[in-house]
Amino acid sequence: MARTLIRPGGRSERIQVAVHKAVKELISEIPAENVTIALIAARAEVPPSTIYRRWVTLDQLLLDVANQRFLPDAVPPDTGSFRGDLAVWIEQTVDDLSSAPMRALGQSQDFRGRRRLCLHEFSLSHRSLCVSR
Repeated sequence: MARTLIRPGGRSERIQVAVHKAVKELISEIPAENVTIALIAARAEVPPSTIYRRWVTLDQLLLDVANQRFLPDAVPPDTGSFRGDLAVWIEQTVDDLSSAPMRALGQSQDFRGRRRLCLHEFSLSHRSLCVSR
């Protein structure tokens, strides 16, 4: 998994942003199974060793990009009812799970064995938003 950023706005954050952007662009341009660390590094203009040092494997990088996608841009609106909040949560969950990074991750051999755990973690993080109201 990616390291926690120590200096927001510093070199670490710039590299992470560039690599994540490269992954998203490549996944939208070519089949996910053709995306490699070398292609990502070239697109992000970083050495491949930088990616391997931070993420170790392509699957870990894809998981990090997918997890970043799951971070809410904003707190979901309070609809005034549990049913309404649940409907918003379901809509956001479907949107997130059908994203390009998640589809690419789902095709990954390494991820298949950990799919249930990852989806469970995702579900818990999103449910907490509804339950906390």
